[in-house]
Amino acid sequence: MINNINALKEYTVYRGEKSPRLKDKIVLKSPGCDLSGIAKIKKAFPDMPENYLTCAQTLNLSGIAIGYFQLSPPGSTKIGFIERLLQINNSEINPLWNFMSGKGLYEIAAWEAEPICVATNKSPYQEGAVLMISTVQPIPKESLLTDNFESFLLIAGNLDAIRDRHFKAGDKTSANIEFEQCLARFSLPTEALNTWKQISKVVLS
Repeated sequence: MINNINALKEYTVYRGEKSPRLKDKIVLKSPGCDLSGIAKIKKAFPDMPENYLTCAQTLNLSGIAIGYFQLSPPGSTKIGFIERLLQINNSEINPLWNFMSGKGLYEIAAWEAEPICVATNKSPYQEGAVLMISTVQPIPKESLLTDNFESFLLIAGNLDAIRDRHFKAGDKTSANIEFEQCLARFSLPTEALNTWKQISKVVLS
């Protein structure tokens, strides 16, 4: 099981060795944003939670994916990580911005086409919580994933590692059991458990 960020980085290196053509898109490296970059994020988003900023400073999230999760906001590959954050959290560009801002959320990543957000201190959720926005509903709906961004990264990494281990054998039952055991170690609330179970149905199918 991937229990910490160093283990997650080691796992992504392993994945990069298996898929060298994708290495630049799947290997997590350090450091991330420098102090001036973090200051720029704080200036633009004064309510950005510290646990997300810590991860963004520790890890280069730009253009990196863990499985189906993109760790930076959608946008042109011609612009940098911070510019993507600025662009997507803008009412003129993001059609969901009014919904997100009303919930006290910043968009920071994606699961396929679904936005992934962090909760600010103006959100009804715990500050730093990570949520996924469903856009297939008649109206957008948020679902809790974890209470902090580091845990989100670790669970996403474990899900991808489990998928990788069981893919060739095609053993979906064992894969789902292992992922449920993994989730139990994170002591997630029921809402978050249900969200991850819905995600795992897609990833482990």
